Amino acid sequence: MRYFSEKNLKKIIFASLIILVAILTSVYSTLFVVDKYWDLEDELPKIEADFIRQQKDILQYAVNLQISQIDLHRQQIKAKLKQGLKAKVHDAKAIAQNLYSKNGHKMAESDLQDLILQALRPITFYQGRGYYFVHTMNGLVKLYPSDVSFEDHLAKQVNLGDKFKVFDDLRKIVRSQDEGFLEYDWPLPGKWGDRLYKKLTYVTHFEPYNWFIGAGEYYVDFGDMTRESIVEDINNSMTLNSRDYFFVYDLHDINGGKDFATMLVNPNRPDLIGTKLSDEYQGARGKKFRKDFLAGLRDIGDAYITYWYKKPGDSQPKKKLSYFKLYPEWNWVVAKGVYLDDLEKIISSKKEKLESKVKNKLTIFAYLLCFSVIFAVIIAHYFTKGINSIFIKYKNIQEDQHRELERINKFLHKRATIDNLTELHNRQYFNERLEQEVKRLNRYNYSVSLIFFDIDFFKEVNDTFGHLAGDDVLRELAALVRSHTRQSDFLARWGGEEFVLLVVEADSGDAKKIAENICHVVAAHTFSVPRRITCSFGVTQFVPGESTIDFINRTDQGLYQAKELGRNKVVEI
Repeated sequence: MRYFSEKNLKKIIFASLIILVAILTSVYSTLFVVDKYWDLEDELPKIEADFIRQQKDILQYAVNLQISQIDLHRQQIKAKLKQGLKAKVHDAKAIAQNLYSKNGHKMAESDLQDLILQALRPITFYQGRGYYFVHTMNGLVKLYPSDVSFEDHLAKQVNLGDKFKVFDDLRKIVRSQDEGFLEYDWPLPGKWGDRLYKKLTYVTHFEPYNWFIGAGEYYVDFGDMTRESIVEDINNSMTLNSRDYFFVYDLHDINGGKDFATMLVNPNRPDLIGTKLSDEYQGARGKKFRKDFLAGLRDIGDAYITYWYKKPGDSQPKKKLSYFKLYPEWNWVVAKGVYLDDLEKIISSKKEKLESKVKNKLTIFAYLLCFSVIFAVIIAHYFTKGINSIFIKYKNIQEDQHRELERINKFLHKRATIDNLTELHNRQYFNERLEQEVKRLNRYNYSVSLIFFDIDFFKEVNDTFGHLAGDDVLRELAALVRSHTRQSDFLARWGGEEFVLLVVEADSGDAKKIAENICHVVAAHTFSVPRRITCSFGVTQFVPGESTIDFINRTDQGLYQAKELGRNKVVEI
């Protein structure tokens, strides 16, 4: 052919090389583009899985943190209730002391007593629920405004069945501590049926007439007040249009039903606040998601549910992932969700970035044809290396977040189970451990005993040397007793200056020997205060079939007997 001539050879070679390079570059560019899109298709499931996993961790952390704040708020309000009760009883004592001081020298004793009682009788508080009562230390009811028929009768003669033992417990507190709190079950005023309600009472000693004056509050009223306050705080912390919101249910029946719960908090659906909810409700695409999260709550106490729901500021429902967790103290369900349309934005952004990178690469190939193969190999190498470094960095960030979540969970667990002063386990964790141990011993039939002990005359230590010195004594005692117990035994701080020791695989005789040894060790130990410190001990063995409350109460009775027998003693019951 005339085109393949010697004259045209250089042109042919030159053109052939250009065409060859262009073909190679085009093929390589096409393969590069196709390969990257295939990589993206392979990557999309991983992006989605990683996004969902990360959102689950964030939701769980946020809900757990909200529940911790709810529980902390509940404890703070309970502390305020105790402070308020104590202050009101001290006010009543001040009124009685003032009347006694002003009139004791000029009035007959019976008239002065009646004057004091009539001064306290009309006083009410807590929206009329609260009142003062007065008893003598020998059991005579002097003032009881909620039922005046009790007055001028001995407490044990009042038609209360075994409930009159509460008055005995109040007298024991006054006799041993001069004043203090007592939790017990009691009927509501004017309702002397079989149903009892948990009540907190504070009493103090009025020495001139050997009376004790007290006042109390029912936890059912306290609970309503606390829940209303916390719901208000949660609502105030979120705006109506915020996408970052919590929603809270008051759970009536965990098995579901037409009115299984009441909506307490939901900025996205203010129309549902205070209304009863049905588990038959269907989301935007027909899913009965409430049945699904109730099943999770029944099985493990929490649940992740994906469904379609209304999004704040958007007329169209969006796919949503929510985490639900049960707060058993109040039978609340605390939940938080995230809308997954953000995932679509992430994927779209990935595609846009990939398209931009591909265009840049093609431009580079067009300008650098003479270096096409070598340059493309280098670019591919560094590009792949760059992508790999991005994923390594992303993985490191995830691992750091996971470690941070583990650290926070460990911190929250420690705060929930460890007493800050003595570094012993707290009362709540002890109760859980005791329940577990009782279940285990009922299965395997071995002996378990309990030792209650507290510091004798600890109030005098605080009054004489100060509360900081008292705290030092508590820490020293905790460390001393811990060093003289077996590895299998479980020591915890019960509250104040009281401690409890769970002795496993030991009958009451063995436990008594342990308690006597600790009693001698404590009495012989030189503490940081210039005063001899002793303890009184109550010891008992678990009786198969009894409740943990009865087990604890029997041990506590032994402690009281040790106190009454002169302290620094061990009493086995």
